Amino acid sequence: MDIDADLQAVTPTPRATVGGIAVLAAGLFTMLLGLQTFMLTRFAGVVGWIIPSMWALGFATVVCGWYIRRLRAWAALGGALTSVLTAICGSVWILYSFMNNLYSLLALMVVPIAAGAVVASAVNVTPARRAEAARRRLAASDLRF
Repeated sequence: MDIDADLQAVTPTPRATVGGIAVLAAGLFTMLLGLQTFMLTRFAGVVGWIIPSMWALGFATVVCGWYIRRLRAWAALGGALTSVLTAICGSVWILYSFMNNLYSLLALMVVPIAAGAVVASAVNVTPARRAEAARRRLAASDLRF
């Protein structure tokens, strides 16, 4: 391939930017939900792991969203995975919290945002893989991206 095509492949597209922001938003909302839950309740015993796991999952999703914007293949796959986990765990959290009389609009927002982030991340896997291959070819030509 030619260097101009490789440079074009490593340039972030608007789709990558939107996908990265969607995944980043899912992570931020998950972290905010963890903060809100921490401020409203205190868990003891077995369910004490809920808040730290919200923060960890949210942080991992934010990191993936940031690197999706830079067309990294590992981030696109990781963003899809963490967004799926966020949607599943958010759904379970909504059921658990509603059964225990803890109502939160933020909890209701996390699930659809994470579901949208799954799609936004998944559509960026192929362009990110193309960009990774172009980066390797450019690195072989002594151009680092």
